[in-house]
Amino acid sequence: MGGIKSAQIKLQFPEEILIGVSGYFCPMVYGGFPVIQSLSFKSNRRTFGPFGMEKGTPFKFFTNGGHIVSFYGRSGWVLDSIGFRVSTHKPSLFRRIQMMIKKLNHHSIEEDEEHHKAKGSKGYSWGF
Repeated sequence: MGGIKSAQIKLQFPEEILIGVSGYFCPMVYGGFPVIQSLSFKSNRRTFGPFGMEKGTPFKFFTNGGHIVSFYGRSGWVLDSIGFRVSTHKPSLFRRIQMMIKKLNHHSIEEDEEHHKAKGSKGYSWGF
């Protein structure tokens, strides 16, 4: 574990939420402190990972109806510990619809701007 590799996970929020994390931990050297060796992330739609080596003692954390809203932890050369902040509150139907409209509106603007650029227009703005 340790290194320079990185990965980005994109959830399709608000329809997709992070509901669990699993992985492995063990000491890197005999008699040393255990460190996180591997992580996998579970949404309500798919699984991401594993990231790292699946060796050592397995662990699983699931939210039981809530969702993970943030992470915290400690690291140096390796990931020593990880924790999660969990919300049991789901966004209201009104808020989810607002977010979906915003997302659709954003995609429409991008498509329209590309169309206008192809015609040589200087662009436009609109909203509701």
